[in-house]
Amino acid sequence: MPTKPLGPCRWPGCPNLQEPGCNGYCRAHRRQEWRNRESASRRGYSRQYEKTRAVVLKRQPLCLLCEIEGHVTPATVTHHLRPLAEGGDSRLDNLVPLCKDCHNRVHGKDGKELTARLARARASEAEQIPFF
Repeated sequence: MPTKPLGPCRWPGCPNLQEPGCNGYCRAHRRQEWRNRESASRRGYSRQYEKTRAVVLKRQPLCLLCEIEGHVTPATVTHHLRPLAEGGDSRLDNLVPLCKDCHNRVHGKDGKELTARLARARASEAEQIPFF
């Protein structure tokens, strides 16, 4: 069976083709992609985020988006409803548990719609929690 042709390198202005296993980049630009990325702590993922992430995954061990769609899948990552780059933070009410597949979908082409669904689901959960 023929294989899918390789697309152009994702590096701006690069005329080379992608190399297999290089995440959409040619061999020359694969390493530069990671060199230009800031560290996790500079991007807002602090020790406090790690603690909060662990609490979210312990309290709600299933993927919220899968639950909405009627599936049962363990959550492995958390997603910021309001991204850190847009002024969001790592508080409990801004993080939702997701499986890796759903997290990739949320960061894909339908991301805004899926994030809105997650926010509505999170809001309805908050309404169901009794306050004494």
